[in-house]
Amino acid sequence: MRRSLALSFLLTGTAFVAFSPAFAQGGAAGTLAPQGGWSLTRVDNPSNGAATYCALARPYEKNIIFTLGRNITEEYSIAVDFQTPQMDPEKPYKITLQPGPGQIRAFEMLPVSDRAMVVRLGWDESFFEALEASQNLKVSISGVDYAFSMPDIKRGQEDLSGCIREVQAARKAASPSPEKVARGDVLNAEAGSGLKGFSARKDEGKSQGNVPPPAPAKPSAKTAAKKDVSPTMPAMSSAAQAEAADIRNELSAVRAENITLRQALEQQRRHFEEDYKKAEDSNAVAEMKEKIRLLEKEKAQLQARALPETNGEKDKIASLERSIKTLEENNRNLKGELQAVYASEKKEALLRKDLPKNEGGEISVAQAKELKTLQEDLAAAIAEKNRVAKELEIVRTQAEDKQLAAVAGDKGLERAVRRFNEAEREIKRLGGVLEQERKESAAEKKALEDRLAARAAGENQQAARISALEEELESAKKQLGAAQNISADAARLETDKQKLAQDSAALKTQLESEAAEKARAEQENQRLAGLLEQERNVSAAEKAEKKALEDRLAAKAAGENQQAARIAALEQELESAKNQLGAAQKLSVKTSRLEADKQKLAQDSAIWKKQVSELKTRMQEMTEQNKVLASEKEQIARRVETLEAEHMAQKEQAQKQAPQNIAETERLQADIVKKDAEIKTYRDRLRTAEKDISSLQERLASSTPVPSAAARLNEAHPAAGTEERVISIPAGMSQGDVQGLLTRAGLPLRGNIKKSSSSAALSVYSWETGALRGQAEVSPLDASPDGFNGLVESYVEKARRQCTGDFAAAASGQTPQRTNYELACVSGGGTVASSVVFFQEKGSFVAISHETSAENMDMAMDARDQLASGIR
Repeated sequence: MRRSLALSFLLTGTAFVAFSPAFAQGGAAGTLAPQGGWSLTRVDNPSNGAATYCALARPYEKNIIFTLGRNITEEYSIAVDFQTPQMDPEKPYKITLQPGPGQIRAFEMLPVSDRAMVVRLGWDESFFEALEASQNLKVSISGVDYAFSMPDIKRGQEDLSGCIREVQAARKAASPSPEKVARGDVLNAEAGSGLKGFSARKDEGKSQGNVPPPAPAKPSAKTAAKKDVSPTMPAMSSAAQAEAADIRNELSAVRAENITLRQALEQQRRHFEEDYKKAEDSNAVAEMKEKIRLLEKEKAQLQARALPETNGEKDKIASLERSIKTLEENNRNLKGELQAVYASEKKEALLRKDLPKNEGGEISVAQAKELKTLQEDLAAAIAEKNRVAKELEIVRTQAEDKQLAAVAGDKGLERAVRRFNEAEREIKRLGGVLEQERKESAAEKKALEDRLAARAAGENQQAARISALEEELESAKKQLGAAQNISADAARLETDKQKLAQDSAALKTQLESEAAEKARAEQENQRLAGLLEQERNVSAAEKAEKKALEDRLAAKAAGENQQAARIAALEQELESAKNQLGAAQKLSVKTSRLEADKQKLAQDSAIWKKQVSELKTRMQEMTEQNKVLASEKEQIARRVETLEAEHMAQKEQAQKQAPQNIAETERLQADIVKKDAEIKTYRDRLRTAEKDISSLQERLASSTPVPSAAARLNEAHPAAGTEERVISIPAGMSQGDVQGLLTRAGLPLRGNIKKSSSSAALSVYSWETGALRGQAEVSPLDASPDGFNGLVESYVEKARRQCTGDFAAAASGQTPQRTNYELACVSGGGTVASSVVFFQEKGSFVAISHETSAENMDMAMDARDQLASGIR
């Protein structure tokens, strides 16, 4: 606590840096430039062929290969491969990594081989944040420095994260039960597998499970010399071994081809996502904004031109303006409202059909009411569509909301849940390649079956050969019973039999391995078939829902047809009225009145024709826009169907994983409670420290001396049976006097006091006590015209000049003949703290200091207090 208080005061306003030492000087100078791009590789587990981690490798100058690995538990490892022997595998090396200013990681490790070093970082978020900011990684290995330039490390990190998500999704899809993941070094087995020729393995046999490949059997000299008994045995053993080697080579080639295909598929998926995101972010938004601007402009123009003169025309135009306003509002809504625009297009077609018939006269009040009714029906349909869209959105986000709500308040857990949701969405993208994988699995299964059949035939032949050889051996044994002089041949035959038995056992083991691989392929086919069946079920449900929507649209269309029939009947009535009006005009009694009415009707008709012409132009433009919107509506409808399918698959997956999620949530909640208790403890400590700091600042502001820990201890608890301890300072302060002073103060010295320098004006003595380095300077008191205070200021100024970084000094416990000081120097090499006591005795000025690092500053202050408490 005392050290925290002192540092809080001394280093206020001072740029504080980490206490870790900087890189050792004297290594390689300059920055190593990359000699190519990042190479991303998925590394599989040799035991089961499943991907366990991803490696990001790149060659640099001086033939050095740098590799960054990450496993499925998001633990990182770094490997540096020099390609040539440069290290002792049995010697530990000190390693420091510096991704950026103020970020240093120190290790002491054994190299994995004489040319490669692997460092396990684990999950270190601040390390990679600093690396992305600086784009330069400094590595020091036992004093030899390397600086790797990484201008595109962020892009490489994104590729590495994508590879890990793919590995996690593949493992989750392949195995319903969670597997136990090894938490060793990611690159311990093969640090440089991302590039050809790079390997960080210390022992080839260990990296492969200590099982060396079977060596081909070689016939002995004795067997080759005697050809009278079983002359074909050596040839059969070599053929079996060659056949096994061919099978292993073929299997390695198939696995390499699978890795290449997965990488190509991942690259195509990334390109597609980038193109789709760019198109969605730029084109769709720009088009919608442009449409909104044009509609608002047209609305303003129509409102400026719409000036009807008659009451009937005003009602009609007002009704049409409300219709146009409704359409414009619909265009400004979300893309989900395009279904309503499609319905409005049908309505506008009916209106265009009616307008040419009404150009010669007024539109009746009944037609206006009918139009209003149609608009209300259209608004109701739009509202129903919006409600259905909102329900779909709520169902789509319900699962993610529940997961996020369970961990609300903890950013780390929320980030983990979001990564889980992203992984789930990544799984949905793989639906498009399920059929291709099924075909590939079927082809592999067929190839494995053919191989198994061939191996079975070979095994039968081997069994027949072994049986024949056993018969020959029995015959030879009988002959040996009659002729003891050929016992050596019998021993040779027995040896050949054992070799054949070993060959047979090896072939059986290989056949069993291939049978297990075939079983795994069949399980994968069954899993893919189950997923395909689930998709078919979801597709059937979607078809049923789509059929229901089509029935509703058909019902709407039937209602519109009925309304069209009513409009046609009204048009017939209007035509009949016109005919009757024409017959009435023939009457001479009503000629003048009808002529005036005709003129008025002609004027009204001219005005109406102009307005109808403008409305027709407007409707044609809206028709073209509606066609475009209808096309977009179809695209969105297909996208909605796709999203619904993905949602159903995600929902089923979430239901399957619900028990696991509940257990994981309970575990996380328990961790949260534990972390909250730890946070409360730290907060209590912080409040206590803040109170102490506040008290210290108040005392310093009021120039009140702060008693040291030793002084407070002596004041509160003096030694039993003794008075206060007083240390007298002899005149001159020789080497023996200084040693006696330290001994009486109770300081444990390591060795004797050394005299560093001596002159008529200054004597310097030095010593060590534990982690402290002590020094005493004795000079005449009249060396400065300002006396005691001038000498104190000269000492502090000299320390300030010697500091190459930021310097801080604070005085405490001042008396006319004694002053205590705390000094600190913060530089690139770390922080050095010193606690000094200045005093005078019989014409001499004495400065005794104890120097140490910032971590041990409280020890230096205690030593100073032990000396100062007894000095008068």
